[in-house]
Amino acid sequence: MRPAETRVTAGIPDHAWGRAIERSSGEPIALCTTCGICSGSCPLAPMMDLLPSRLMKAVQLSLRDRVHASVSPWLCVACETCAMRCPNGIDLARVMDAVRQDAVAARRRKLGSVDAFHRWFLWTVRLFGRAHEGLLSAGYALQRRRLRQSLPTGLTLLKRRRLALWPHPVKRRWEIGRLFRLTTGRRGKGGGAGG
Repeated sequence: MRPAETRVTAGIPDHAWGRAIERSSGEPIALCTTCGICSGSCPLAPMMDLLPSRLMKAVQLSLRDRVHASVSPWLCVACETCAMRCPNGIDLARVMDAVRQDAVAARRRKLGSVDAFHRWFLWTVRLFGRAHEGLLSAGYALQRRRLRQSLPTGLTLLKRRRLALWPHPVKRRWEIGRLFRLTTGRRGKGGGAGG
């Protein structure tokens, strides 16, 4: 069932914010004509409260509070279908990423379970070079205090051989560690699921 889609409503524009999103995304947001092709192409648009084209309009109008209140940037999976079909060549996934980073930096969004899952996912990738579903699921469920509810599903997946008990690390795992150090600025190997 699709949530009620909201229109871009008037608010107090923060013109510096719109330009900052354009700079951080590297995309020419001003070129967006809000034609709606991105909204029609997005596989997750039915779940969004602010369609991609309307979100772009809100960014153009510098309606920071409206964009930060929307769940749409958090639903974007960066499939880039919108970018492939945009007549002006705008990569909306990069704009969505810039909006998410801005919301987190401004502490306008409490990520809760999304952030916890993201941290566990990155921790397993850092450790093994790829995600390990068993450790990811168990760690996430333990942190969210849902281990008892998740255990039956995990055991069923193990029994049906749909979940690997032991991780299969990638070759040259040190390269993954190097990428993490370059992107996070950390020198050590640490940085578990909690940080």
